[in-house]
Amino acid sequence: MEPTLGQIFTFYSYKGGTGRSMALANVACVLADKWADDEKILMIDWDLEAPGLHSFFDRHLKKTNSFELDKQLGLIDLFIKFKESCAKLSPSDEIPNSFFEDVNINKYILETDINNLFLMTAGLFDDLYPTKVNTFNWEDLFNQSPRLIPSFANYLAKNFKYVLIDSRTGFTDISSVCTSLMPERLIVVFTPNRQSLTGVLGLVEHVTTYRKKSDDLRPLVVFPLPSRIENAELELQKDWRYGSKKNKVDGYQPQFESILNQVYDFPEGNLTDYFNDIQIQYVPRYSYGEEIAVLLDRSEDRLSISRSYENFAEAIVSIDAPWEYKSKSTIIASGNVTDSKIFISGSYSDSTILGNDNTVNINYLINSGPKLRVFLSHASSDKPIVRDLYQRLALENWIDPWLDEEKLLPGQEWDMEIRKAVESAHAVIICLSSKSVSKEGYIQKELQISLEAALERPEGKVFILPLRLDDCEVPRRIQLWQYADYFPKERREKTYMKLLQSLRIRQESLK
Repeated sequence: MEPTLGQIFTFYSYKGGTGRSMALANVACVLADKWADDEKILMIDWDLEAPGLHSFFDRHLKKTNSFELDKQLGLIDLFIKFKESCAKLSPSDEIPNSFFEDVNINKYILETDINNLFLMTAGLFDDLYPTKVNTFNWEDLFNQSPRLIPSFANYLAKNFKYVLIDSRTGFTDISSVCTSLMPERLIVVFTPNRQSLTGVLGLVEHVTTYRKKSDDLRPLVVFPLPSRIENAELELQKDWRYGSKKNKVDGYQPQFESILNQVYDFPEGNLTDYFNDIQIQYVPRYSYGEEIAVLLDRSEDRLSISRSYENFAEAIVSIDAPWEYKSKSTIIASGNVTDSKIFISGSYSDSTILGNDNTVNINYLINSGPKLRVFLSHASSDKPIVRDLYQRLALENWIDPWLDEEKLLPGQEWDMEIRKAVESAHAVIICLSSKSVSKEGYIQKELQISLEAALERPEGKVFILPLRLDDCEVPRRIQLWQYADYFPKERREKTYMKLLQSLRIRQESLK
């Protein structure tokens, strides 16, 4: 019986700066940790003109270090050897398995200290490397031996469970090999701007058309990956995802739905659930160096960047196409579910939601209490930033935030409704700024009501959460509670995560 073949994924971006190599490195580590089943996973740096994948793993290599990487043979050296060996064959010859065994591919591969994970670098980084890359003629190789690339892909699929290729950007011979000939799944990584989107959409149309006309019977499925998404800019995020006639922006979701429906002849393809969960947020700390987030951040919070990579890794190995994805924020009606593919939203410990038989206690998820009511106390001058915070909290399926402009109805008595909202809240976020702390008026009344409500809560329970919007002095009467800084802008994401942790503690105390 023929062994089950592994899968080949190519990560492609039209422009640099999308976080493509970083995405590949993180997804590879997730697959090695959770999906390898003790089989080998190979990463290949095929971005020969600007190699960099090895930089993520120079501290994770067995029996070598970053200085010895200069002595390691890699992809370009392997293909130079292939070309020499192909000179003995005619263009019509099939490529036998012995061809690759004779070349001894293992000497071009490095083992990492991450279980089951291996790396093929771009090549031997000596003085001759640029010359080797610039003079290698891929078209000549293809004409000399048309079966080489498909046979190489088949050989890799026989020997590795997953192969992840880091492709060259733009439209080049190398990117065509990586995107048209090698993969079964093409991951197009893009940032929300016209250049990035136009490039990947054009590439998708080109490679899918090519594969339909080729004799390669493997399906080629495209998985879009939005990257470097800035969660602090909710209006821009919405415009660039769904589109905005007012701002003359074509959203990436309708554009991908259109192109995928066209190339796969599947008019009902909807990517709402997919893009609800599949996106890589911008986290400033990962702009520095080559860190692998999933090895550093083991957070279970669904908004963490490591969870984003885990979601995507799971998607590309467990579903057949992006329109089949079911959002993790979807809650099932009732009963226990034993299917291992069931998706769970939020951060729950196994002991909380799993029974002894490892079934998911859906009744717990639904009956674990009402949404956490959170009141946002603020000055009107701080409305724009507080409005953004409200919109982010409203996206959490376990939080019911209260903001006056959203909740107050025409004709309602302002003073009474504010007091009722504060007194019924499970938590109050007091937004402090240089303007609000020195301003007389309703903000001070809200603060007084919140303090009175806090006195009625059991000691030690999270209720008041002071949040500084700028470098203001915290009023003496609320210095009892630890505050958090929601500034500068690049710090907001980290603060928001801490805010969610405090609110989660408050929610747990209500059960």
